[in-house]
Order: sequence, then C-alpha cells, then structure tokens
Amino acid sequence: MDEKRIAFLMATLDCTRAEAMDIIAKDAEIDKGGNPFPLTKEKEKASKAMRSAGRRVVDPAGKVQVRERKKNPDKEKLIAEIVTALSSIAKVEIDNVEREIHLFYNDKKYRVVLSEPRK
Repeated sequence: MDEKRIAFLMATLDCTRAEAMDIIAKDAEIDKGGNPFPLTKEKEKASKAMRSAGRRVVDPAGKVQVRERKKNPDKEKLIAEIVTALSSIAKVEIDNVEREIHLFYNDKKYRVVLSEPRK
C-alpha cells in the first residue's frame, strides 16, 4: 500500500520519491499527535493571538461597536415565577435575571439555568 501511495503522491504532487516518503512520515507523525513543524516562541505567541482574536465589529471611525442583547420578558417572567414558587422551601438568589438562579436547600447549593433552544 505504501508503494501505491508513494506513486500517487509522486504523480499528483510532482515530487520525488524521497519527498513523497517524507510527506508520508510527516502525516504519520501528525496522526499520532506530534508537531513536525514547531514554531519559534515569537511565532507561537503571534499564532495564539490570531487564534484568540474576537469577533468585534468595528465601525469606519475605528470604534468598537458593542451589540446590546435583546431583553426577553418571557424568560424574566419565568425566572420570577420559579423564584416565588421555590422561595417558600429554599433560600433563592437570582444570579442572572433572564437565565440563572441559585438555591440553598439543606445546606447545599443548587443552580438552575433556564435556556431557550434555537428553533
């Protein structure tokens, strides 16, 4: 099978036999989780910075626009109803008005998270 793969790589990539064997060796190293092409510390730092770049919207003047989240009155009402229902048996704290509450019951802390799946 290796001979077929070497011949295939030589034909498709127009490379020598040694280069095709090197490609196969690098592929095997990558498959095992290795890094055959290590970066310098500076390049690794730059790569990490580029990968962690956020999705900020910048207007033409160069100012970052912050998107306001829409209020969901249904979720606020549901959280309020849950709090009123559970407040008689446990100590309840609202962590996020539209999403999360914490309960303290029998000296244990519980968290209830309300999520609305997409359609």
